[in-house]
Amino acid sequence: MSPPQLRRVAAAAALAALLALLATRNGATPWQGSWQQGSWRALLLSGGGAPAALRLARSGGAAARAAPRGAAEPPLAFQPGQEWFKIVQVADTQLGDRACAGRGFDARGGRELAALLRDEEADGGIDLVVHTGDVIHGDTVLPGDAGAWAARALAPAARFRVAGVLGNHDAPRRDVLAALRDLPRSVVPTVRDLPAGPAGPRSVYELPVLPAPGAGRAAARLIFLDTGGAGEPEGVAPRTLEWLEALAANATTTSRAPRPPPALLFQHIPPAEMPAAWAARAGGRCASSPFGSAGEPASGAAAPDAARLRDVLERLGVRAAAFGHDHANAACCPVGAAPWWACYGVQGGYGAYYLGDDLATGHTCARWWAVSRRAPRAAPRGVRVFALARDGRLRTHTRLHDAASGATWRSAATDLAAPPPRVAAEGR
Repeated sequence: MSPPQLRRVAAAAALAALLALLATRNGATPWQGSWQQGSWRALLLSGGGAPAALRLARSGGAAARAAPRGAAEPPLAFQPGQEWFKIVQVADTQLGDRACAGRGFDARGGRELAALLRDEEADGGIDLVVHTGDVIHGDTVLPGDAGAWAARALAPAARFRVAGVLGNHDAPRRDVLAALRDLPRSVVPTVRDLPAGPAGPRSVYELPVLPAPGAGRAAARLIFLDTGGAGEPEGVAPRTLEWLEALAANATTTSRAPRPPPALLFQHIPPAEMPAAWAARAGGRCASSPFGSAGEPASGAAAPDAARLRDVLERLGVRAAAFGHDHANAACCPVGAAPWWACYGVQGGYGAYYLGDDLATGHTCARWWAVSRRAPRAAPRGVRVFALARDGRLRTHTRLHDAASGATWRSAATDLAAPPPRVAAEGR
């Protein structure tokens, strides 16, 4: 072997011994568990090199600290005296892009996400963290390492209750979904309880938010939709639409209220209506953070029957849809005459996608690095926050990270007004 090859082999052997020692010290069998399934190999092969891997090992392994799930989490609920139930949306972390390895983007993104969650928690607490997909950049992660990369990407949120959906880069789907499920406080259903698709399980489920622990009727509903990709056709699958219609029919038969409890929809690719709403944003119809008034053209998830989908979401009482996918957009826009709100998250990591104002010239990590050094606040990372009240009020704000100072700042809250009740004589 050449001297460089010998040095790499020696570094890998030293790292293996160190990780085995850490696992044994923590009472685990060496190389057992999701993190030990070759992620040190992925770090070396992706260009991060032994130093990056050793930094992760010295910290105890970000994903290794996420212990297996214990007792099931109790249902989501308002606590006595609690006015607002706060949900933090994380979008498009896309960890594991080899084009970014060696520049410290993955580690920097993790630190910034941890700071955003820490400061938002200090500002009134966090009841749930929802990742709206593209947890990893599965295009360049070795298939056997996808679960380990996903666990590392999710590690900053591991001490909170966590839910999420899959994005078009989350491949293999089963491994990324298992990483979401295996977080200590995950509220994601087990894989066997989720519908199956051609490429693995679909992230399609519902979580009620109760007005008090042990209460009956929900104060709000959180609906999670899979918009495909990662081996599946992109868009809302026909079987997903059928599931939504069954959910709406069940809600109609179990509730006599003139308006269903407010529902929030979480998905990865924006709804089909988003391109038109985004095109109208210049008229001042969008509530925007300091970042997001420019950006890129909006995407829209195809549906087998868009009118049918819109009707069933209205019957379900959907007040807002939260999504990502278009990284350079961060606004929240009303849709339709009786408006519901379509809200972009704010990209939370340093994946394969440059987050600036010149996407047409190529979104590479090298370009992002140059822009972020020249103007650290030109393209800040952040999270979107939704606050639900027991009486149905809904607000949103964003929290952004200043790369220059390491501080975060939040936008003003925007009230997302409720649409009028549906007319009871519609025959449903």
